[in-house]
Amino acid sequence: MMNAKEKSATAIAMAKVTLEFLPGIAKMAGNIAVKAAETAAAKTKGYFVRTNAYLFKLDWDSEKTLEMYNKYWNNVADFNANANYQLKYVGRSSKYAGAGLTMKSANLDKLIARGALRATDAAFAALQRDYDEFRPMSSLHEEDGKLVAYIGTKEGVKAGDKFDVFMCQKNDKEIEWKKVGTIKVAKNSVWDNQEGANETLEGEAEDGEKKEGNAELKYTVFDGKPGKKIGEGCLIRLAK
Repeated sequence: MMNAKEKSATAIAMAKVTLEFLPGIAKMAGNIAVKAAETAAAKTKGYFVRTNAYLFKLDWDSEKTLEMYNKYWNNVADFNANANYQLKYVGRSSKYAGAGLTMKSANLDKLIARGALRATDAAFAALQRDYDEFRPMSSLHEEDGKLVAYIGTKEGVKAGDKFDVFMCQKNDKEIEWKKVGTIKVAKNSVWDNQEGANETLEGEAEDGEKKEGNAELKYTVFDGKPGKKIGEGCLIRLAK
């Protein structure tokens, strides 16, 4: 855990040092950004929890697939005793989330738990954006004539994000997911599904930043209307 004031002060100090090495126009823009950060920092209260998330990828190929089905599929004991599949390290991310206004808060346990869960979700969301192997994917649905998906701030979704749309196509040999288009998250339509989004606790931390998402929504809405190709049954994945 880190005191929010100390965290903000450290980030602002580092930004000011960087400004000394920037040319004129860039320095002017940097100064504006620093002043905005200082304004936000003045409103920031409480403590923050930092969480590290690590991404690993299963070392897998067609040969291992056949081995899994032919040798281990119906023999769990043999799999547990002898299977030796490996994971490959891909990368990591580190994120902060608000925990509590004061260490003496009556809700301290809940605040710390919420902060830890939100920081973990934020770290996973950062990994999803940084690494293609982990890009957010979801099924697409139709609700009240709108295109929607049951993902939101927990997965790092933001207004204006673009998602590729895939439709299932079958042939005699295999099932293929073919890209049929792209959709964009509508303005003011991101579902706030992070931990405790609908619950306000006394002593809750404030970070001084504009909140993304609306906890009153039941899903995230996309621009456009359902059609022949894009609608119920499709899969969507965050575009590069």
